Amino acid sequence: MKKITLLLTLFVATFGFSQNLPFDFSSANQLMPGGDGAVTTIVQDGANDVLQIVGAQNAWDHAAITFKDNIDLSDDANNTITFKIKPMNGTGNGNHLLKFEGGVAGPAIAEMPYTTTGTDWQTVTVDFGTGLGNYSKMVLFVDSGADNAGVSDTYLVDDISGAKHTTVVIEAPNLPFDFSSANQLMPGGDGAVTTIVQDGANDVLQIVGAQNAWDHAAITFKDNIDLSDDANNTITFKIKPMNGTGNGNHLLKFEGGVAGPAIAEMPYTTTGTDWQTITVDFGTGLGNYSKMVLFVDSGADNAGVSDTYLVDDIALTTSSTGGGGGGTSDDAYCEKVVTHLNIGAALVASEIKLTVENSGEKSMKVTIESNNDDAVDFILIPGDVTGSPTQSAVDSSVVGKLSITLTWEETAPTDVALNILWSKVSTEGNWQLGDAPTTFKFDASCETASVRDNTLLNVTMYPNPTSSRLNISAKSTIKSAAIFNLLGKQVMSLEINKTSESIDVSNLSSGIYLIKYTVNNAVGTAKFIKE
Repeated sequence: MKKITLLLTLFVATFGFSQNLPFDFSSANQLMPGGDGAVTTIVQDGANDVLQIVGAQNAWDHAAITFKDNIDLSDDANNTITFKIKPMNGTGNGNHLLKFEGGVAGPAIAEMPYTTTGTDWQTVTVDFGTGLGNYSKMVLFVDSGADNAGVSDTYLVDDISGAKHTTVVIEAPNLPFDFSSANQLMPGGDGAVTTIVQDGANDVLQIVGAQNAWDHAAITFKDNIDLSDDANNTITFKIKPMNGTGNGNHLLKFEGGVAGPAIAEMPYTTTGTDWQTITVDFGTGLGNYSKMVLFVDSGADNAGVSDTYLVDDIALTTSSTGGGGGGTSDDAYCEKVVTHLNIGAALVASEIKLTVENSGEKSMKVTIESNNDDAVDFILIPGDVTGSPTQSAVDSSVVGKLSITLTWEETAPTDVALNILWSKVSTEGNWQLGDAPTTFKFDASCETASVRDNTLLNVTMYPNPTSSRLNISAKSTIKSAAIFNLLGKQVMSLEINKTSESIDVSNLSSGIYLIKYTVNNAVGTAKFIKE
């Protein structure tokens, strides 16, 4: 093995170059800087260059290094790490730890214990398990825990090898999460264990809780999430307690805040063992946050109980930008103001309000109206539309609005890609929504006013006014319901899938609300008063 000079060793100790395994310490950039009192150097042991770790009488003396490329521990058949180690004096505790940090596409950390005995060179084999990811940093603890405080030794280390490094960059995710991608795995904490599993045909996050006070799953975003706009800072997700053995009290928390409080957190509750939709409406005065933590236990009352939870479809719910019918989901087009330049050389901007919404089991409706005094006088949906629906004649029955209804012969697609052309009375030229088709959700809904009469849908609702619970029932199955305030902001959402439900509205502020429900693919709404 190649010898190196002390001068170069000191240079690298100061500036910390990165390197990939295997390490034989014949290169200065393989020096692993010490931590928690440990001091490291590359020294000679006979003819070999080795890492020397002079321990301190602390609990977590270690040497660490950040790799050039992440090390891949995701393949259980190729994630065994081996190295040689020599305790110089035999004065340590003999209990140690090998740890990898900075995980992506898997748990945030991966760690395994190892032991040493005597003062001879010995080969250590650390076989990591399944369900891991890629890691940016390796930490070799020569002391690991309180039992090591007060004792120390000097160790020589050589020939660290195993696993492979990957040059594939796995990017941290942003919401929404449907857990169809490995980088959306939210590593567990405080004893919780997380994996992405199948629930029927869906990929979902499974959180196996522990009997601790703050069991959780957490993730750091690629870009900070913006909770500063009170009209656009509601988080929705679905959750299923598998056994109903938890406390039912939970917490959603955002950390790493800038331009606002350092943390933002709100409680949520679960009941029973069915899938349920949670709506967490954050308040005013918040900022941007780098990390999200989903606590399935939250506080001392949860210590001693645990459950397994499935989680899906975490999203930031935003309002429409047009101030119209009250968009209730990401990228909703509900009287949304869009501005585009016309086709041709004049490049005159044109503003319209665009609404794209479901209008039946196999149909959706596209409506435009001007956002200024120059009225629209033409609409066309050109080219290929997903699933090749038929187009109705243009409906101009509502003054100032033009609409086209698309109807599919077979089952309608989940996502519909289309483009839109329009023109205005007093301006030369035509405009289009985009250079390429825009994708819309087939089941998008914008209404916050009554679509169908309660009597026609055989729906009853009582008591009204109410102070605590709102009871809703129908002769047919009520698929889902959502509650909106009079500003059109969704404040509650739930899956029902039965003919009656008693909805807890005790946490709502006093005032007038609209409830929107779906029965037999028809949408109805009703007004109620919360006392």
